[in-house]
Amino acid sequence: MKNKKWLPLGIACIVVGVFIVINFIPSGKYDPFDGIEPDIQVCDINSERSGMVYGDSKMDLGDKGFFASVGSRRYDDNRNEWDAYQLSVQFRYEYSGRKYARDFFIRWVDKKDMPNGLWEKPIEEFASYDEATRTVTFMIGKNNYVCQLPEKIILPPQ
Repeated sequence: MKNKKWLPLGIACIVVGVFIVINFIPSGKYDPFDGIEPDIQVCDINSERSGMVYGDSKMDLGDKGFFASVGSRRYDDNRNEWDAYQLSVQFRYEYSGRKYARDFFIRWVDKKDMPNGLWEKPIEEFASYDEATRTVTFMIGKNNYVCQLPEKIILPPQ
């Protein structure tokens, strides 16, 4: 073994490489909410049919990247009627030049539980955000749907 003098340098390069991979290359398991589980309700309203959310209206929630969103869920059955209303809070971020949004809170309200004409109003008329407590409240008829945003947000590695 003539090149024993290069062995420590080779080992050092491997250690540095492993350190870089562990600490600087994204693992694919980015968790912006720092371990807090999102509060997602699965829609079981007419779940035998697939549906799409239409009429999205959004409201920014402070300056951390969160926004509230509402929209009606319509089905592909040529009725042109909506069956449910989605209330959501999402976190918006950018990674590698692409924009993403992660769900943090979702609730579904059946059409029969919606006050007449409410879904046509701007979100600001029935949703509010208290920045001091980080609380989002959707006021739908007699029901309030409440979401508290996490204290800490972890931004993705760039």
